[in-house]
Amino acid sequence: NIALMHDAYPASFYNMVEDRYDGAAYDILMEVSELTDISFNWDCMPIEKPLSDILAKLKTGEISMMPQLLYSESRKDDYIWSYTSYITTNFALLSKSEYPDLQPFQIYYATVGTVNESVHEEVFEDAYPDHEKTIVYQDGNEAFDALESGEIDLLMLSETMLLVQTNYREKLGYKVNLTFDKTLDTLYGFNKDEVILRDIFDKSLAYIDVKGIEEDWLTRAYD
Repeated sequence: NIALMHDAYPASFYNMVEDRYDGAAYDILMEVSELTDISFNWDCMPIEKPLSDILAKLKTGEISMMPQLLYSESRKDDYIWSYTSYITTNFALLSKSEYPDLQPFQIYYATVGTVNESVHEEVFEDAYPDHEKTIVYQDGNEAFDALESGEIDLLMLSETMLLVQTNYREKLGYKVNLTFDKTLDTLYGFNKDEVILRDIFDKSLAYIDVKGIEEDWLTRAYD
């Protein structure tokens, strides 16, 4: 079983235009399946489920893998990861275009949104441990809606996640306000007992044009 995420464009998302799960991770999974004859079941993640529920199922083994599990020290004993990254970006604070560009010390005066139990939340808390104006949301779509409505000034995600607003949701007027030095590698995550599956999957990636799939998704736009 695989938990395809519904709000992690362009890696894994629910494509409302075509009424199905889609993304770079989906395309890679299809090619791995063709190479290995492994059948993947990705009907296990309802759209309304938050990330915390998916992580719990991955930890217990109810789900074998998920296409976007960001590595962190707090997770290292609960899961294992593929060795190959298929999208690399930087952590970043996003804002509306008209919002002033902030210096790092000014972030303490802004209201910042984060996604519950995400690595983005962890990185922000590490950078700003005493930040008092933080609001936690259950998923990226809810957080983006809060940014749009003005409930928050900044949203802690990544440079790539700006594509959710501009390329997929087709909402202009947003920008990267502050980029972090820390990079974010998009990796497949596995239940810690799925070592053989992880190794088969990783070896398959050597025969797939992962870079081409990444570039295709980073330049797509919907109408």
